[in-house]
Amino acid sequence: MDYYNLKSSETFLVSLKAFIVNKEKLLILKFPQQQGEDWEGKWCLPGGLLEMDENIESGLTREVKEETGLNIKIGYIFSVADFRYDSFIFKDGRKLRVRFIEIGFICKYTGGKVVISDEHSDYKWVGKTELKNLDFTPDSKKLVEDFYEK
Repeated sequence: MDYYNLKSSETFLVSLKAFIVNKEKLLILKFPQQQGEDWEGKWCLPGGLLEMDENIESGLTREVKEETGLNIKIGYIFSVADFRYDSFIFKDGRKLRVRFIEIGFICKYTGGKVVISDEHSDYKWVGKTELKNLDFTPDSKKLVEDFYEK
């Protein structure tokens, strides 16, 4: 198709985020200090990038299991947002300008014990009022704002 003009230095990525609520508390994860300036020491929602061979449900389930060790039941889409990152570095070393499409799902905790991956340094279950006082990563910020405003 020649009608779509996407530069070779740009791309779109789909990021899936889980609002895991248990006893009116939301699970959030913290990035370690050495993660990089935009993410360093900030809080985020569990989730990550959808891979090409996955459907949305399996992608979010995989990310949550990898990052938290928890089992979830995916509910409904709660919030959608996007943000741009001017220099996203892929595993193969490419640096592209990326527009992330963020999709946040309400999820039900169905089992397991929280065991965070080495991507994160901490976790906690927080109520809506506490969310306003925490510093979130660019990919979670808008979704979390939607959560505490509703």
